[in-house]
Amino acid sequence: MKRASLLSKRVHPVSGVRLAMLCFTITLTSLCPKAGAQGTYNANSCSYSDVNAVVNGPTHKAVNGDIIQIPAGTCTWTTTLTVSGVGITIMGSGTQNSLPSQFGAGTVNTVITHNIAGSVLIKVTNIPYGQTFRISTLNIKPNSGSATNALFGGLSLVGSCTAAGCPNIRVDNVIFDPSWDTSSAEVASGGLILADNVFGVLDHNTATGTGSIGPAFLQAGLSSYLGIGGYGDNSWAQPDTYGTARAIYEENNLWSGVRGMENDVAAQGGSLGGVRVVCRFNSVPQIATSGVCTGHGTSWAGRYRGPRQVEVYNNTVAVSYLADTGTGENGGTELVFNNSWNGYWNKYVQVDVQRDWHSIPPFRYCDGAQPYDTNDGTVYASGTVTTSGTTNFSDSTKSWTANQWSPSGAPYSVHNVTQNFGGAIFGNTASQYGFSGNFFYQTWAAGNSYQILRASACIDQPGRGQGALLQSTTPVLASTGNPGPVDQVLDPVYEWGDTHSGSGSPVPITSASPRLLKNRDYYNENMNQSAQTSPTSPFDGSSGVGHGTLANRPPTCTAGVAYWATNEGSWNTTAAANASGNLYICGTGGWPSTPSYTPYTYPHPIIAGEGTGSTGNLPNPPTNLAASVQ
Repeated sequence: MKRASLLSKRVHPVSGVRLAMLCFTITLTSLCPKAGAQGTYNANSCSYSDVNAVVNGPTHKAVNGDIIQIPAGTCTWTTTLTVSGVGITIMGSGTQNSLPSQFGAGTVNTVITHNIAGSVLIKVTNIPYGQTFRISTLNIKPNSGSATNALFGGLSLVGSCTAAGCPNIRVDNVIFDPSWDTSSAEVASGGLILADNVFGVLDHNTATGTGSIGPAFLQAGLSSYLGIGGYGDNSWAQPDTYGTARAIYEENNLWSGVRGMENDVAAQGGSLGGVRVVCRFNSVPQIATSGVCTGHGTSWAGRYRGPRQVEVYNNTVAVSYLADTGTGENGGTELVFNNSWNGYWNKYVQVDVQRDWHSIPPFRYCDGAQPYDTNDGTVYASGTVTTSGTTNFSDSTKSWTANQWSPSGAPYSVHNVTQNFGGAIFGNTASQYGFSGNFFYQTWAAGNSYQILRASACIDQPGRGQGALLQSTTPVLASTGNPGPVDQVLDPVYEWGDTHSGSGSPVPITSASPRLLKNRDYYNENMNQSAQTSPTSPFDGSSGVGHGTLANRPPTCTAGVAYWATNEGSWNTTAAANASGNLYICGTGGWPSTPSYTPYTYPHPIIAGEGTGSTGNLPNPPTNLAASVQ
């Protein structure tokens, strides 16, 4: 409901009690407010006790649609404000930013000092489907002198999804100042905002850090997508939702020295896995070294699944030192485009299969022996370790051809039969096998028995999408009740339209795994590639990605390549009509007649008080994203 209609039902707590008594006395029921009617309720101060009194009683018990107004002031909370089962607004005092031309929070006059060891300031659980929970216009500071990891985080929001969708959140005009991150340590062990099982938007917030890594602005999961299962399993079993409301959007934020998104720490009362997130139109004058909108892959944190899909576009990002990666995804599918990268970069995007070199149960390493991967089922060779190591070992009885076991795009794996671990072979000599340059988390011991196996695709690796549904703590296929391959469709990562200025010559996308191939698992433009000057230049449709007017799209194309038509689309309401852009992905029959991808409406409709909707804009799944030759 729009704010104007909420304000029209404003009922001051004290006045409401007096009116109720009057109604009881003279039975003028036509003048009486309905029990539980939504309204605006003013806390007497910014103290925890006064705010809690109008949220959880005794003054008022919040119901769906309520606005809880916190006055200006500076207060310290030593108890977490817990809210459950409703969709309300908690709002401090100040002037809010909401325009597309504005980045970061407006003027905020309500300052809350967070002094709650091991917890968050506000914990929200069980937000109902069909409701929106908003937190706005607060300056949240950690207690002065807080030690490393002394606090869990700032805000935690967890929803209850149904088969129809998930509830929405909006967090806007909230300030997290540099005291959350010092040059030596982070105060929060979790993140500034933690969320699970919600859609919605985080907009016009300010978060700054002083360290080189910085805290995570958002730690997110979508563990029970559409109300099914846990660990993000159902998110991985459902189609892409690119260009729809079914994601958490981060836009018009001002970040400096923080990470835009991670997926390592669960919200309080929530879980992790299968997140779908969009980072767009943010201003990042100083990036943290680990990237804008990044995520660790499946098995990094055990049973939880990695990110399902990520969109990163129209951000302005700068750095004053050598930054390795603009954004990195270690699982799922991703679209990265139209960002401005300023400063010294190595690459815009990095994709990696972490299970080549790091894994814990239940999924373990992608070594050709784990049931969830797509395995050849063949033992190509076997032997015994004669010289031990971490990133390599030797078998002096062998005499292989150099790099025989590491063909690009389809490497073989070594499985340690004795210790039940393994990894992709990154290279070999006559008698030695080499693994990832990353620190390998296991040691090969002399006398260990090994087999050379092959996994053609690892569960949830970059460039993979919808697959079979898993369930249970020890994962099994829902269809059989037994462990088995998820058989995910090819769902490539795409990058285009990014520009770079400053030092270095960044590569648009690099792969840290020999399993991933350009023009199969990921497609990209060249650095600072210009718009089309003709239907064949600089992009001819045979590989990669191009952009320009639809008239200059190449007449023929190779399945899997993509083209961004710049003179179509009206999703960006701040741009000229029909000039926002649409993406076309070539299928086996050539270019599709309709766009394969159109970004979601910008600014997010929730910012304008529209579309409290939970179902989102759901067109047919963009099946062309999986149309490449396997």
